[in-house]
Amino acid sequence: MDMNAHPDHQHRRSIRLRGYDYASGGAYFITICTHHRKCVFGRIADEAMQLNPYGCMARDEWRRTFEQRDNVMMDEFVIMPNHFHAIVILVDEAARGDGAARRGMARHAPTVGGQFSKPVAGVLERKKSLEAEIEALDVMAFTNPPLPLKPTEATAQAFRYEGYDIVTMERLFERDYEIPEAQTTEEIIGYYASHIMRDLKLPSQFAVLAPKVRQFLEHKAFGQTVDLGDPQIVAALRSRPVNYVTNREFVKALREVIVEEKEAQLLDEGRALSQTAGFPWSRPVVAAKKCIYNLVPCDNEFEKSFARFLEDAADVTRFAKLPPAFGFAISYTDAVGNLRHYEPDFVAVLDDGTHFLIETKGMEDVHVRHKDRAAALWSENATLLTGNLWRYLKVPQNDFIKLQPNDFGDIAAAFV
Repeated sequence: MDMNAHPDHQHRRSIRLRGYDYASGGAYFITICTHHRKCVFGRIADEAMQLNPYGCMARDEWRRTFEQRDNVMMDEFVIMPNHFHAIVILVDEAARGDGAARRGMARHAPTVGGQFSKPVAGVLERKKSLEAEIEALDVMAFTNPPLPLKPTEATAQAFRYEGYDIVTMERLFERDYEIPEAQTTEEIIGYYASHIMRDLKLPSQFAVLAPKVRQFLEHKAFGQTVDLGDPQIVAALRSRPVNYVTNREFVKALREVIVEEKEAQLLDEGRALSQTAGFPWSRPVVAAKKCIYNLVPCDNEFEKSFARFLEDAADVTRFAKLPPAFGFAISYTDAVGNLRHYEPDFVAVLDDGTHFLIETKGMEDVHVRHKDRAAALWSENATLLTGNLWRYLKVPQNDFIKLQPNDFGDIAAAFV
């Protein structure tokens, strides 16, 4: 937009940090609003967001962005009636090439002055290819009940496309389109295989997956062997139940093998928190003498108060808030088996030498218990491999406020 042509916009103050390269790797919080802040994505009902078709479209397109691009990763996002918030992770160009680098973050244990711990390899890793697993897949062992041989009429889907000027909202043109139903077995198999790959995020497995989908439809799906060239069978293949069951069975079978568990091992001598490159920070900070950083970078007021608690606790000898720039993450599988990466909040060392990996938690979602399990397992492995005692501790905000602890021993005893 030409700012000279719109003097009304000149007064807007940029909130971008001067001199910072926003194309560099890291996590970014973004907000996108609708034109004139019109509520086009749905409405709030019973204290929950109810997406309409436009909201569902925005959600699906947002997710598709991260399936098509390997230089960005999706974190949390929420769609509201007239805007949405999201956290986007840009992967540093120089860091691409392996599983850890795709996140722009290395899986290293934090150290302070080289004294915290050696790094521990991630226990869970997403396989780069499932070719061997797909070839070994026994579709005849799928447990789906036989599907009905119920023909579906091949009716075209019609829709109207309208183009609007994004500033004036003047309608510039409109067109009617028709999308015909698939007419051949190959089209249907290709469509089903593509949907399976999209759900599993397997962009390069079509050649080995499509034959397995064909085998399932031909010999298993209907409880008998069918002729896929028969027009009546082709019509039956177009039905929604066949689509749904085919996708469900393949995703269920492959999701179990897409993430593999590897034996934990030390990777190298570790990396000190003091080696973290300087980074900008515009959120709350706390001055602390026990922290390697001159200012503790906090994400919210609860973290700020917890940092002050660690600074004042007599039994804490040193601690640090783990900033994104350091790049420490733990792999875990979420509620549906997807591999995700979790960044703990704090690390601390007590006067008895115990190391703590700490998560401060306000609101909990469905993924929290999976993160807790992964962090506890990481701590167990770190203890076995480094000889230093590591423990994981989650500190709920409301309980912390009620407890009003004096030292770390109070919360270690309360939040086990």
